[in-house]
Amino acid sequence: MADAARVLLEKNGELTVEAVCSAMKKIIGNVLAHPDDPKYRRVKASAKIVQQTILAADGGLAALQCLGFRKRAVAVAAAPSPPAAAP
Repeated sequence: MADAARVLLEKNGELTVEAVCSAMKKIIGNVLAHPDDPKYRRVKASAKIVQQTILAADGGLAALQCLGFRKRAVAVAAAPSPPAAAP
């Protein structure tokens, strides 16, 4: 956690750090307020606030991971081709 915090503080401006901390505080507050609701245990990387604050900051993703959030990759595969028609 110390490394993520160091990167966040050293590589970003004060306003960026404040925005990241504010967003993360809201995320953690929601988890604590709704411990049994899985909706609050996930953070969508596509969410505007997450993209523009946390993920845009150097060390932002690492800070989220230090809080226990994990990056998940979703594999997308094309549907199989239909069999060729018999002549």
